[in-house]
Amino acid sequence: MKNVSRTLALLLVFAFFTACNSGDKAKTEKEKLKEEMQEAVDATQDYTESQVNDLKANIKEFQNKTKEKIENLKSKTEELGEQAQLEYQEQLVKIENQQNQLQEKMQEYQDAAGDKKEELKKDIKNLKEALKKSVETFEEELEKNKTN
Repeated sequence: MKNVSRTLALLLVFAFFTACNSGDKAKTEKEKLKEEMQEAVDATQDYTESQVNDLKANIKEFQNKTKEKIENLKSKTEELGEQAQLEYQEQLVKIENQQNQLQEKMQEYQDAAGDKKEELKKDIKNLKEALKKSVETFEEELEKNKTN
C-alpha cells in the first residue's frame, strides 16, 4: 500500500510539474505570438508610412516642376501681344487651380485613414495626370502661337 501511495504521490507530483511546465510553455508561445503580431503590425505601419512618404515626395517634386513650368509659361505669355495674354491668362488660372486642388487632396490624404486613403490616392493620381496634361497642352499651344 505504501508503494502504491508513493507511486501515486510521484505521479501526482510529476503531473503537477508537467502541467506547470506546459502552462509556462503555452504562456511562452503566447508571448512569442504576441511579439510576432506586434512585429507584423510595426512592419505594416512602417511600410504604410514609407508609402505615404514616397507619395508625398513624388507629388512635391511634381508640384515643384509644375510650378517652375507655370512660371516659364507666364513669362512666355508676357512676350506675346495683349490679346494673346488675355486668352492664355484664363488657361493659366485653370492650371493654377488644378495645382491647388492637388495640394488640397494631398492634405486630405495626410489627414485620412484606411480606405479613404486609397480613394484619395486615386484622386491624387487623376489630378496629377490632368495637371500634367493641361501644362503640356498649354506648352504646345504656346509654341504653335509663337511659330505663327
